[in-house]
Amino acid sequence: MDGNTITALQAKADLAAIRHTIHQRRFEWLTPESLCAGLRIPRSRAEAILAELAGTCLQEEIWSIKASVLYTTIADDPGADLELLLRQVGFDSVFQACSIFRHCYGMTPMRFRVQCQRVWRQSLAA
Repeated sequence: MDGNTITALQAKADLAAIRHTIHQRRFEWLTPESLCAGLRIPRSRAEAILAELAGTCLQEEIWSIKASVLYTTIADDPGADLELLLRQVGFDSVFQACSIFRHCYGMTPMRFRVQCQRVWRQSLAA
């Protein structure tokens, strides 16, 4: 293997480690700085890897995974206290969560919860 192949493989391994760590620590108040410190890689390297291999940045990747967790949690229990869920997932505010969730899924968490509740009621009626 040449140097470029080894570098590319290392970048893919680092990307997998970044995503795995975000997923594992999704309920913590995770920041790009704390993530990079935990992985012991420079933030500039993490940002470069995400830009090249995923077309995103570190903060967007963190928010995307948190939005995914919120999506799954709401779908599993549409009757749960939404503000409590937002805090548990690690969003700083309702506005931040709504903006990110809308960016990822095209609707607010509140609207998604209403849809899940409707589906839940229809499945019980059937």
